[in-house]
Amino acid sequence: MKKLLIYLTSIIRLILLFVYSFILASLGLIIWYLKGKNVQFGQTISYIWANGSLWLLNIHIQYKGIKPKDGGIIMSNHQGYLDIFTLLAQGRYSIVAKEEIGKWPIIGRAADMIHMILVNRRSAASMVKVMNTLKAELQLGNNIILFPEGKTHAGNKTAPFKRGAFKVATDLGVPINPVAIIYHNPKDAWTKNVTFVPHFLNQMGKWRTDLTVSFGQPVQSNDLTTLMNQTKEAIDSLLENR
Repeated sequence: MKKLLIYLTSIIRLILLFVYSFILASLGLIIWYLKGKNVQFGQTISYIWANGSLWLLNIHIQYKGIKPKDGGIIMSNHQGYLDIFTLLAQGRYSIVAKEEIGKWPIIGRAADMIHMILVNRRSAASMVKVMNTLKAELQLGNNIILFPEGKTHAGNKTAPFKRGAFKVATDLGVPINPVAIIYHNPKDAWTKNVTFVPHFLNQMGKWRTDLTVSFGQPVQSNDLTTLMNQTKEAIDSLLENR
């Protein structure tokens, strides 16, 4: 009976999330086009969508540290799909995500509107395009969210980082703001070792999910290797000192 209730709750939440996302994306796209594809409006829709999704899924977040305000790169560990909602709910940001997300229902259609920068890490041309987009965004003073591990990874230590965004940061002299997302229940993390559907049904079937978001001090360096190491150490430290 308990298992059935868990599955029923997760299915209801999934339906509500789908309907909510569809309505918001549909209305948002119409207004976005009428506004001439205004970037700030698209990021506002992203912010509203993320906060509404967290509410529907009953995600409770405890915050530590000071949220970054100035333009720069926000780098976080990546343990599952909830990370996207969690970070986009912090402000009007652009986010770098894997190309597969563009194939998700609704999100794929709205990706341009919410200023989601999609990357295919197996394509050199895609990587070059994304790096150029990052430079343009940062030169405009915008905040960019990305996951330097390039994939989901659970635990108190981050996986090895990808170099691309660090090269952009050193070229432009912009700060990197380290962030750690900590799941109070380690089973809430979703990695490639876990099948998606059973994980979703169990995780979303709980009444409440608790997270901690820890913001670290900005890191800045003109040396790529130094910047990578300092950023990794900062995020790992936030994960360990939970």
